[in-house]
Formats: sequence, structure tokens, C-alpha cells
Amino acid sequence: MVSPVVQSGPSEDRPLRIKQIGKNFTSNAQVRDYLKENPDCEMVSSSSQSWKELKHEARNSADEYYREKGYKDKEDYRSNIHKDLAEQKREAAAKKS
Repeated sequence: MVSPVVQSGPSEDRPLRIKQIGKNFTSNAQVRDYLKENPDCEMVSSSSQSWKELKHEARNSADEYYREKGYKDKEDYRSNIHKDLAEQKREAAAKKS
């Protein structure tokens, strides 16, 4: 999945750089060829329903990951990870003593 890009199209002086796949495109033909060769990829607009669904799925998947790690969600993880890591280090040091 690639992020939406605000640009009229790639050109020699303004190549389209898509970080997620590590590629530069200097023509629309290159983009079309890449998409043909990689049918599992697609360009979507950030206002499209497809993008919204993918974003929602990614958020749910991330929240599930954090719940498996013992947190409520990503925000809970961010709020508590440093405190939890410090506690783990203290416990490990106490076991060594």
C-alpha cells in the first residue's frame, strides 16, 4: 500500500518518490508498469473509502498488538512503556543482587 501523493504526475525534474517501496518514478508510464508488475499494490487517494478502510484495519491491528503486550492501545503503550521498561530493569537488577 502506498501513501497518497499530491502532485500532478512524476517528471524528470519532479520525480515521484514513494518511500514505502523505496522507488522513484519519473513518468506515469513507470508508475503504471510498476503497478502491472505488482498487482498487490495500488495507488489510493486519502479521501477514498479504500484508504479509510485500510487505515481503520491498520489501527485495529496495531491496537490488537498492543493489547497482546498488556496495554489498552497504542496511546496506553506510549504513555507507559518507559515506566514499564524502567521497572523491568529494576527487577532484573534485583534478581542479580
